[in-house]
Amino acid sequence: MLYNQDRHLKEEQAKQVAPNMKQSPISLMTINPAYEPQSKPLILEYPTTVENLRISNTGFSWEVKIPYQISMTTALYGAHLHRYRLDQFHCHWGSSEQQGSEHTVDGVYYSAEMHFVHYNMERYHTMSKAARHPDGLVVLAVFLDAQPNHHNHAELDKIVSNLKLIPLKGDHAIIKQAVRIENLLPANRSYWSYQGSLTTPPYLESVTWFVLKQPIKCSTNQIERFRALKSNLRSDDEEQVFIRSNFRKTQPLNGRTIISYDEPNGAPIKSPASGGGVHYSNSSSSSASSATSSASLNSASARQSSSASHH
Repeated sequence: MLYNQDRHLKEEQAKQVAPNMKQSPISLMTINPAYEPQSKPLILEYPTTVENLRISNTGFSWEVKIPYQISMTTALYGAHLHRYRLDQFHCHWGSSEQQGSEHTVDGVYYSAEMHFVHYNMERYHTMSKAARHPDGLVVLAVFLDAQPNHHNHAELDKIVSNLKLIPLKGDHAIIKQAVRIENLLPANRSYWSYQGSLTTPPYLESVTWFVLKQPIKCSTNQIERFRALKSNLRSDDEEQVFIRSNFRKTQPLNGRTIISYDEPNGAPIKSPASGGGVHYSNSSSSSASSATSSASLNSASARQSSSASHH
């Protein structure tokens, strides 16, 4: 049986949805004159490599947790922001390569979207406390562009090769290979930023999003391995439920400001609608063309350590 996002939400406290106006994800555009330009880059401080990372099947996704001692050495900051620590990263995907990302670009889905979850280390001691405050979290989102002719992404393969060890909810394993987290990010760090929410219950509006414009490329086989994970606790359950689709639909923008930053020496970002992405979204609920804004966002970025809700 396929994993269904709507079913998951009903089973996981969908009634806790906050009746607010800053929900995520949203639709973005490669070019929009209403977006507010930003001249300051994100600054990322991640360890060169990390050994013995723990990967878990949460019943919703795979998740790699950053140990507290390592998290203390990480930082994400820039543009008048606090410093944030990296706490964990996980992924969202769909039932095929034609969809799976949570954010869309020019109405197009990518195959998947990784979220690197950070929390405000200057103001809050734990992820759970940070998640309750508007300046608590920063999520760095990275698109995965999976194509049949792409080679396996080498760093991503260190994660994929361990998924067979965590088929069921609650399973965990140790990644024995040293992981270089920055290799899971694109070389070009151009981004869109906006104020939003977690993308799973209880949808707290405590997230400053940084969505990197350039995707990383991987093989369709790697994404297919994600779909072999199950949300079952037991292998002998009569009904085996595979995690085939765990992304949330785009939400209305509601007049929020979107900030756009382009690296000065970076190559121009190609619109996925011209061949990079994979599938047009039918959702018009969060058309980025309505990106006229009211309050301007401070481009916020930060890092975290301690466990957190998925986005």
